[in-house]
Amino acid sequence: MSATWSLTYLKTKTSIRDVFSAVVDAFRAEVDDKLYDIESRGSAIVDVKASKAVVEEFSDTKRARIIVDSCQVEWYNRGVIVYPEQNGLFTLTDTVIHLGNIYESGRSRRVKLAQATAHKPDPYATSLFLFIAFLNRLTEMLDAQAVHIMFERNPAGRATGVHFHDRGQLVDDYYCEDIECEGHYGLIDLPEKPEQIKRLLDGRFGFLAEQPKLQQYDEEYPKESYFDGEDLSSRYHDPKWDVFNVR
Repeated sequence: MSATWSLTYLKTKTSIRDVFSAVVDAFRAEVDDKLYDIESRGSAIVDVKASKAVVEEFSDTKRARIIVDSCQVEWYNRGVIVYPEQNGLFTLTDTVIHLGNIYESGRSRRVKLAQATAHKPDPYATSLFLFIAFLNRLTEMLDAQAVHIMFERNPAGRATGVHFHDRGQLVDDYYCEDIECEGHYGLIDLPEKPEQIKRLLDGRFGFLAEQPKLQQYDEEYPKESYFDGEDLSSRYHDPKWDVFNVR
């Protein structure tokens, strides 16, 4: 089964109303009217501009679900949804980040992508940089910290990108590529500032600075494991599987 998702955990002392307003302002400043999709027209692949932002506050969960689903499946729709605070964090989900962005989200590939797009502009490929700018602006406006997690799974493997933002700056990141069809890891970018990671969001993501972990669900064949988005699945609430203690 394939899946692609992108979510952000936001820590701030402000209210949901202030968070919502700041998301709207930051999105309009950094992202709105700059996003593109691609489509095939005859023998050519062309860039098509995404829709301009429409702001809505949901009181009906069914309507909220319809809008979010439309952003997932309809071309030219890109957006962010804000969820109320839970366990001390606000959650944002988005459809700005898509499949191609996740595989470029590691720091070593971002450098190459920036160089490539500087040489030959590619509006479809720049969504990742636009979203980084959006979170930088948002965390600066709210005097906040944020952790953005991107995940993609397909029959061949999985990719996870994590970006850490602190009051207007992208301060560190992590990337893991698990090539399941070949039985090994691909690119791994570990955090470069482990002590800072252990302080952000009350240390919730400090485990990313202590990798790899020994996965012992098969006592005969233990293996070293790196965190990926699959570890947020309910399946991993079982201590046998949850080697990173994310539960």
